[in-house]
Amino acid sequence: MSTIEAALEDATGSRETKRLLVAIIYKRGPSAPMIAEWFDTREQTIYRWFDRLEEEPISQAVQDRQRSGRPPKLDDTDQTEFQEAVQKPPFEAGYDHSSWTTELAQQFLKDDFNAEYSRRHVQRLLDDVDLT
Repeated sequence: MSTIEAALEDATGSRETKRLLVAIIYKRGPSAPMIAEWFDTREQTIYRWFDRLEEEPISQAVQDRQRSGRPPKLDDTDQTEFQEAVQKPPFEAGYDHSSWTTELAQQFLKDDFNAEYSRRHVQRLLDDVDLT
């Protein structure tokens, strides 16, 4: 068994599994453009994965790299507090409503955490705690 196949057995995330599968398939003959088409991925992305697998330890190469960007509006503590609050009825947070809506959660974030999010982002935050 190759090192890549062994790493596939230990893979836990879908992205790392995909990257390892792509490498295994490539070693067996199909071209990178063909694999890119099969996986609906850009050819350049496939080659970048191969480069990382050659340059870095496998466990590191298959992981997403840290990306710079805007810091989150909610820190980990605030995120946890928000998630706990929306799992309880809104009246416990001081709102006269029987259930959470996107708009109400958006208002709660603004009122309690001074964080303004788009409607879609609030929906994602609610999805994270299995509220729809």
